[in-house]
Amino acid sequence: MNAQISVKNQSLLTSGLRLSVTAAQEMINTYQQQEPDGLRSFMFSRHLLDQMLEAPQCAGIRIFNAMNEEGEQRLIFTAADASGERIRMIQVKGADGAVNIWDPIFTGNGFCPFDCPKGALELIPGSDSTASDLNAKTISSQEAQEMILSYQHHEPEGVYAILLGRQIVQSLLNTPGCAGIRVFNAIDQKDEHTFLLAPVNAAGGNLLQFGNPIIAGEVKCPFDCPKFP
Repeated sequence: MNAQISVKNQSLLTSGLRLSVTAAQEMINTYQQQEPDGLRSFMFSRHLLDQMLEAPQCAGIRIFNAMNEEGEQRLIFTAADASGERIRMIQVKGADGAVNIWDPIFTGNGFCPFDCPKGALELIPGSDSTASDLNAKTISSQEAQEMILSYQHHEPEGVYAILLGRQIVQSLLNTPGCAGIRVFNAIDQKDEHTFLLAPVNAAGGNLLQFGNPIIAGEVKCPFDCPKFP
């Protein structure tokens, strides 16, 4: 455990659940049946998470539901500290030494439809794009806030965000051959919207052969919400 994060916040560090492919598939199928026109999943290079986890004070990753100007769902990633609040600066290694990234807020550009794994079910490996092609981009705090508020305006009863602990996110990235992640829209056993994360290889194929390969968030907003911006 990172020395800068106290023992009392261990529960945040380890927050998250591991799911079998079967359990994950049921939750994904439920979402797709209820939202046949919705986006099924999003794919991101692991570079996104690696950068946020480099921050010594990072205790977890929060994923927000957001909406762009065309009314399409998007995801926004931020790093959270031990109190669950957004980290405003991370330091990453550059070619010429350490580089400070202020307001590290990320979104991506790989969606299904139209960038989907091959096969009728989304958990079947194979994709037309590679994870390395789908590097996340940074956006401003103002743009992120506008997109998040737009989603909340259109979906006032929806889940605004989930929080995943640092340790379970790192365990996902430690999957052999992991080059990125795919985030699925899903419906859990409480009939609530959630996100499921699966590791993908460099070809965009889901890596499903290693035990329970899917992770899900336990901490949701509402009711456990951060301040934004």
